[in-house]
Amino acid sequence: MKRMKCLLLCGALVFCLTGCVQQAPTTTSGGEDWDADWTLVGTTIGIEEPGNGLTLLDNKDALTASGLYYAAWVIGEAEEYVNSDGDTIDLYAAQLYVLLQDCDDEDAAQTSADGWQAQEEDAYNVLSVETATCADQTFTVLIYETEGEDNPYASGVSAFTAYQNHAINVELACQEGFDGDAYAILTEFLEGFHYAE
Repeated sequence: MKRMKCLLLCGALVFCLTGCVQQAPTTTSGGEDWDADWTLVGTTIGIEEPGNGLTLLDNKDALTASGLYYAAWVIGEAEEYVNSDGDTIDLYAAQLYVLLQDCDDEDAAQTSADGWQAQEEDAYNVLSVETATCADQTFTVLIYETEGEDNPYASGVSAFTAYQNHAINVELACQEGFDGDAYAILTEFLEGFHYAE
């Protein structure tokens, strides 16, 4: 009897845990079939395999309880770098981050995206602010240089938007001497976005 209870409890636990697993969408907002090969960020964005030497490094949904999702791609080989805290980390010629925040509604998503943009405007020397429309979604794009010696990346581009009730930030940070066109790489990456219904 004890064994049966234990098996039933284990089965219930497995059922509960599988109920928490994110399910990929079946169609995009444009009515296309969802491609299982796309990198899924949250349950909102599917990202096509990017070009320009970008390789997927990480895709975390560990923060799902807070509705925050993170994925990262890199260009180049890892080199060891000791940061200002004395920690040794892997540093790449360029690193691209996607941050997605699920919000209560569209207004909250826009407020979150605006807040991220304001933080970056305060943190970086912004050279220009552009508007880019990629995959039918309009982004505000900051082109910036970093200041101070604590940041191993010398420059970058960062895009912000709100899609329905989701705030999105995509940033490409580049080391000094990176010879790629950061703006072109970022916008080409954004063209590979597909949004769930």
